[in-house]
Amino acid sequence: MSWAPGAAKHSRVPLSRQRIVTAALGVVEDRGLSGFTFRRLGDALGCEAMSVYHYFPDKRHLVDAMVEEALAGVREPAAELHPIDRLRFIGREYRAMAHRHPKLFPLVALHRLNMPAGIAFIERMLRHFHAALPDDRLAAQAFRVFGYY
Repeated sequence: MSWAPGAAKHSRVPLSRQRIVTAALGVVEDRGLSGFTFRRLGDALGCEAMSVYHYFPDKRHLVDAMVEEALAGVREPAAELHPIDRLRFIGREYRAMAHRHPKLFPLVALHRLNMPAGIAFIERMLRHFHAALPDDRLAAQAFRVFGYY
């Protein structure tokens, strides 16, 4: 096979935030958090590691995006369910997410969730806990216990 200028360029799949996050999740699940590097991510994407920096200024931003992607997989329960049944549904969904991302989950469980999607997730969860436990203090305590689940 002969090489022609630009041939590889046209056969590559273009980078995107979503493609990078998906590949990063794959690297983490393959190598673990300690084995996750931009160099390995670049290899998985078929590009130079520096190309990722166009989309994510540093590793912390990419890790936040991976956590956001994992949390996005926690589906919302049906509104017509009893509040306790909504909490059960959320518990099963959260556990399923942990099983989908077993090597990322330790980070998800301990992440501060101080990015917009994380804050939205916390607010969504607190609404469900408050519906089941109208006392603010008890709802917050139950949410904290849930987080340790």
